[in-house]
Amino acid sequence: MQTKKNEELEKILVKINQILEPAEKSQFKTVESTTNIPTILQIGSSRTGSTLFTQYLAATGQFSYPTNFLSRFYAAPYIGALIYEMTTNPIYNFRDEFIDIKDKGQFVSEFGKTKGFKSLHEFMYFWRHNFDIKEIPTDLDTFNKSANFDNFNKEIRLLQNLWGKPLLLKAHIVNMYLPSLSKNLDNPLFIHIY
Repeated sequence: MQTKKNEELEKILVKINQILEPAEKSQFKTVESTTNIPTILQIGSSRTGSTLFTQYLAATGQFSYPTNFLSRFYAAPYIGALIYEMTTNPIYNFRDEFIDIKDKGQFVSEFGKTKGFKSLHEFMYFWRHNFDIKEIPTDLDTFNKSANFDNFNKEIRLLQNLWGKPLLLKAHIVNMYLPSLSKNLDNPLFIHIY
């Protein structure tokens, strides 16, 4: 299993996200200030079956979730989600141009890492982009000062408006900050796996 980052991929991801982030932020004015759709935050320790649990929930079709493809758009997830929809949603299919994009590989992972364009992703870069978590754990004061709850909430609302479903996120990276998250996120629902 490869655990070292691909430096060439990292460079192109930075460039893509720097280009797309201003366009993404221009969409913030289109979102409602609050939503009744919950954001499902799966919390708890690693190695507890959390990936299998989130894969199961994703497979029900009742939840939206970040995919391996969407994870590449950590500063512009709404734009990434629009591209994802255009390439995977059957209503946009034109003569099977993207037929080689396979269905998600359900219930398979290696230390939480899934394979496949459509497979569930932990969305770690998105968390770090909004909360500037360099080391785990960051002390609570540092977390609260650097947290961009407004940006996070708007991004989540854009995705929920697009998909019309609760967004399911693995949130292990923010286990230490649940009181702040509970207070500052729009309509969070925590599921603790242990």
